[in-house]
Amino acid sequence: MFRSEKEINSVIGEAILALLEGDDDVSARTLARQLNQMLEVETEAARREVIKEAIRQTIRLLATALCSGNFGAETKRLLREFPCQQSYGHW
Repeated sequence: MFRSEKEINSVIGEAILALLEGDDDVSARTLARQLNQMLEVETEAARREVIKEAIRQTIRLLATALCSGNFGAETKRLLREFPCQQSYGHW
């Protein structure tokens, strides 16, 4: 389905670099926001799928933190902002 975990990690890295270059805080919330911005402007179908998978993985990690009780207010806000029912697919 997806070319490789390396591509997904690369997209996440690009998002983090964009945050750093923009002098933004790097957090789960800003990472998810940046990935969504990347998805909005991407026109290549294959890359859009990689970005969507990066978003799914970010949400999955946050949900795991929430279920394990290892979370903070930021994680709760982020999960409300990017609910599992969005069109990124299901786990």
